Amino acid sequence: MLTPEADPELWSVAKGALADALAERIAGDPVENLERAIVLQQEALEVIDPLTSCTTWAGAMMNLAKSFGERVAG
Repeated sequence: MLTPEADPELWSVAKGALADALAERIAGDPVENLERAIVLQQEALEVIDPLTSCTTWAGAMMNLAKSFGERVAG
């Protein structure tokens, strides 16, 4: 079973992929989907160490920044 404790980097990538899918989802309220995606992206960042998983952390930060930009753009 995939847990943050067992494999934090993989868990973070999976959580980020789920957030991306949710942010791009056509069904439902786009604002609500984006807000839920931001929460998932933040959760993904909570478990990875930027010093040991630099690439994964940077990618997650970029995705979060993109979502925040979309939130501001409306």
